Amino acid sequence: GTRNPDAAARAITRLYRRGLVTLSGTRGARKAMLTDSGKRLSHFLSIQMPKSPRVWDKTWFMVSFDIPAPQLKAWDGLRHTLKQIGFVEYQKSLYVYPYGCESELDFLVDYFEVAEYVKYFYAADLPDDSAFRKRFKL
Repeated sequence: GTRNPDAAARAITRLYRRGLVTLSGTRGARKAMLTDSGKRLSHFLSIQMPKSPRVWDKTWFMVSFDIPAPQLKAWDGLRHTLKQIGFVEYQKSLYVYPYGCESELDFLVDYFEVAEYVKYFYAADLPDDSAFRKRFKL
């Protein structure tokens, strides 16, 4: 596609204002570098869920959280992200995924600063899991 230098400059300015990049150099020869916040956001946006093994071991990965009301933004962010990356809600604030993904969850709870409110575990016997098996094509 064609390049639009003005659009690129505006995008970099927005990233700079949000504290996601630092700028150096002079106009026309600027260099943008990710800040630590920018690196965290980049990692957050690139989360890839584990690929399914050939044979599912019939064990569900469960995530439970009880985040206090003052941290509603973190609660909503975590809930939205879990759904976005493929988790399915089992009950309110309890989500299910068919494969282990501890490292991805470690990053998410750190990103949203809610580690003390989030628990995850494996469940080998999930009552009435037929709808979940169908949803995950298991």
